[in-house]
Amino acid sequence: MSRRARTRLTVVLGGCILAVALTAVLLAVFPPGKEALLPLGAPAPGFALRTSAGATVSLQQLRGKAVLLEFCASWSSHCVAEVPVLNRLFSQAAVVSIDGDSEEAASVAAFGRTFHARFPLALDPGSRTVSFPTHGPRGPVTGRYRVTAFPTFYVLDSRGRVVWAAAGVQTHGVLARELRRAARSVP
Repeated sequence: MSRRARTRLTVVLGGCILAVALTAVLLAVFPPGKEALLPLGAPAPGFALRTSAGATVSLQQLRGKAVLLEFCASWSSHCVAEVPVLNRLFSQAAVVSIDGDSEEAASVAAFGRTFHARFPLALDPGSRTVSFPTHGPRGPVTGRYRVTAFPTFYVLDSRGRVVWAAAGVQTHGVLARELRRAARSVP
């Protein structure tokens, strides 16, 4: 290989290494999804939503206890994977899953039956509703919570303030820990 070719190859390889390093630093400083979520300490936006079973669930009903809100979509394999985790937590805490993708009640109910969800599945219909597996517009409550990915989680304290938030799959241990912290955060 000629000296000129080696020099070009070295410059290109050095540029690639620099680009990867810069990307890693930027992702460490500005993790994806984190900057968009509601800030810690912010009051959680109120809501009153119909569940796939026809009941109503509201933030007002949940005041006085720590709450786990999950924003999901039935087409998301990550949301499916979270169902057993949320079932375990629901036996110990207030858990509500909000379908943020404007899915029809029948689609959300089928999701709940198929994957044996024991927690409330609330509907957040947007400008038009869709059926599985179609992706619909974000619902208005989902928008107020600044959700851009499914699943997204919020833990609220007994006063309805955000004490923890994360986008993406979470383990039972992480969610249980954050719910315990929220329960202890306000007398």
